[in-house]
Amino acid sequence: MIMKKLILLCLSLFVAGFVSAQESGKIQYELTLNIHATLKPDQLQYKDLIPETSTVRSVLFFNGGNAKIMLLPENTESEEGGVKMKIQMDNSIKFIETASQSIFKLDESGSQKKLIVTKFDENGEKQSTSKIGTKTKTIAGYTCKEVKVKSDDGPITLWVTDKLPFKGGIIGMYSPYGAILGMESKKMSILATSIQFEPVDPGTVKIPEGVPIEESNGKLSL
Repeated sequence: MIMKKLILLCLSLFVAGFVSAQESGKIQYELTLNIHATLKPDQLQYKDLIPETSTVRSVLFFNGGNAKIMLLPENTESEEGGVKMKIQMDNSIKFIETASQSIFKLDESGSQKKLIVTKFDENGEKQSTSKIGTKTKTIAGYTCKEVKVKSDDGPITLWVTDKLPFKGGIIGMYSPYGAILGMESKKMSILATSIQFEPVDPGTVKIPEGVPIEESNGKLSL
């Protein structure tokens, strides 16, 4: 009887440890920008002189329902055919707070840091109108549902799983359907390339203390 209780205790501890391990980790993403699709009318003359796409990397750390998103520092300047090109992206740190259905952007552009918060309703409608599609796709070992989104920038397809503890994902997007592992749009595509479960300090993925918070007056840009 004692041995049986010990075995059950060990199994309980193992299961608890396994569940805990699934609650935190990091996700590596690749963002492929369609440069040609972002050219302004007066820039189209350079279309044949610049690459059609460019790829950057990003990482998301998560612990439970909280997550932190950062672009990895890379050289985004290139010169081809005598045309110098610099790719500019929003490289601000973003935080996901699933409990409050909010995305926080850390703005360090001024003399004082501030957090700009965008809050969503239970349907995620602050950003756009979305609905679940009929297709699925396997990304980083997870079967993801298709979510079709209507936005000001045109139709977007998200690939979302409900098997991770947070909602939303890369580039500071929120989805009521779960964690975003992929995105496809006219100007950009995003794909999670790896998911590693590992300890992440809860403080790493929480918004910094003592930083003023302002309400966003618009939609999150893609």
